[in-house]
Amino acid sequence: MHLHVRISPHANPPPPPQGVVHPPLVITCIVTALSPLYNWFFIHYLQWHLDGAAIAFDAQMATIAGSLLTYVIVRDTYLQGKPDQTWHGLSKEAFIGWGQYLGLALPSCGMVCLEWWIFEAVILLAGRLPDPEVSVSVMGICMNIISCIYMVPLGLGGMWCVWVGGGAGYVCIE
Repeated sequence: MHLHVRISPHANPPPPPQGVVHPPLVITCIVTALSPLYNWFFIHYLQWHLDGAAIAFDAQMATIAGSLLTYVIVRDTYLQGKPDQTWHGLSKEAFIGWGQYLGLALPSCGMVCLEWWIFEAVILLAGRLPDPEVSVSVMGICMNIISCIYMVPLGLGGMWCVWVGGGAGYVCIE
């Protein structure tokens, strides 16, 4: 199956950006700003120490997920029956093209997962070295550096996906 894409010379100018990436950005910034409060509460106030740090992180992620879910529900309630509504209900059309999508998504997901799992396996193996505290600490530092470096291509990839996805609505597919 070949997809031919052409830009229609008679198309109207593109509408203004949808702004769908702004709510997650705002919510993430707010929760990140509240991160010290989460950590203080779980680590010091409840005196959960290391376990409190893990629970604080989980609480932050749950706050982000809950806030985004609340935003989507409120937005869809407000936009009920309007063309900008996010969810119009489940239909058979929702499953068209999933074979192609999964053909790209699954190997890509597997590649990223294997990369991170290898790092986790190396950290576990570092614990078997003669000085495990130093070895695991060094591996933790390396993981943090690699995570920071990895965020640049991940961010660029996300930016390109949003840009191309937004532009896809402006072309005619034959």
